Amino acid sequence: MHINIDVALQAYSNLPTNIRFPSYHPYYIVADAKRESEIVPKFFVYVQKNNVYYHAFHMAPVLGTEYFDIQSPYGYGGPLATTDDQEFLQKAWQAYCSW
Repeated sequence: MHINIDVALQAYSNLPTNIRFPSYHPYYIVADAKRESEIVPKFFVYVQKNNVYYHAFHMAPVLGTEYFDIQSPYGYGGPLATTDDQEFLQKAWQAYCSW
């Protein structure tokens, strides 16, 4: 689900330390979004039992359209997951696509 920064901070702090990269931290996402006025920081987290799918990113309008572009912040980006369980990842991806 799409969440606010307070929930994103909690989700990020609950990730295993070996996958908590600085460019995924919610404060980094928010700070990096300030480089362009059209960029909006967004956070998506899907949780099932002890498994977490976390994606912090930027959204920006695609000029001349009604669409938006999802962008990685400067540095590394993309979703993180605490498991490689295919059933969980499929459900997380379905929730992401529905959002």
